[in-house]
Amino acid sequence: MTRRPGAPRAGPPAGGSVAAPLLLHALGVRATLALLGGGLTILALAHVRRFVRLDAAMPAPGAELGLLRRLAMFAPLPLAVIELLASDLEPHEYTAGAVVVRAVPPDRRRLRRGQRPGGAAPAARAGRLLR
Repeated sequence: MTRRPGAPRAGPPAGGSVAAPLLLHALGVRATLALLGGGLTILALAHVRRFVRLDAAMPAPGAELGLLRRLAMFAPLPLAVIELLASDLEPHEYTAGAVVVRAVPPDRRRLRRGQRPGGAAPAARAGRLLR
């Protein structure tokens, strides 16, 4: 999993792995859960202002979100993912009868983004660069 630029770094995951057994042995299950629950509550309260600012800075969901939620292929996705997809939508206008989606030729179906058939050289047809 990659980290967004500017996102805070989390501590090493080994810290909790070491502390949990020690806390369980020293305090018992109930006290350890109470300590961790209280600590998480304090941590959340310490960052309330940041959460409020972040929430206020986010744009309200528009019509795009409703469009994506009505499509069956997006139904299994979590709402947060659909919101992310909706935020990247751009409006396009097409004339009646224009080709919007075209079937991919069989020789290009297994290529990943940025790959070109037969190597790294860009493909051209009649002097025009093909993407």
